[in-house]
Amino acid sequence: MTTPASPAPVAPVPVYGNGVPPSRRAFPKWLIALGVVLLLTVLWKCGSALYEGRGLANAFVQDFHQKLNNGQFEEIYNAADQGFMSAGKQEDLVKVFEVVHTKLGNASGQTLTNLQINSSAKGTFLTGQYNTTFDRGAAVETFVWVKSGSILRLYNYKVQSKALAVN
Repeated sequence: MTTPASPAPVAPVPVYGNGVPPSRRAFPKWLIALGVVLLLTVLWKCGSALYEGRGLANAFVQDFHQKLNNGQFEEIYNAADQGFMSAGKQEDLVKVFEVVHTKLGNASGQTLTNLQINSSAKGTFLTGQYNTTFDRGAAVETFVWVKSGSILRLYNYKVQSKALAVN
């Protein structure tokens, strides 16, 4: 009988590293901190832009109402943006302000109910909606301005009131 042959010697397999599979890499803490700082910066910028926009819008509306109350319709038109002026003839746009003042009377107070800021290639536009009290009734006014530095120029104006209804 023959004895079983002994198996051939096997060459040792080299082991690289520590033999433990690598664990998943975690984000470095500094990268997470950087993300948090960037997020807070963006939120702060947005908040400060809304705060600044609100102040500019309220100041503009007070000036607008003062000119409207004093019958300075031409001044309102002349201070407006070119986009507003191109919406129609000067006489027609000034007539809108005259009709609003004639039918509603003087503005005595306003409350900002909504403010939106949109930036595009055409510029930064602020849209403000106000509940306004006039001598002859309440109205909802919507102003759209183009922001140029710290100046707002009227781009669009809409007013809704039962007192403006055609009799």
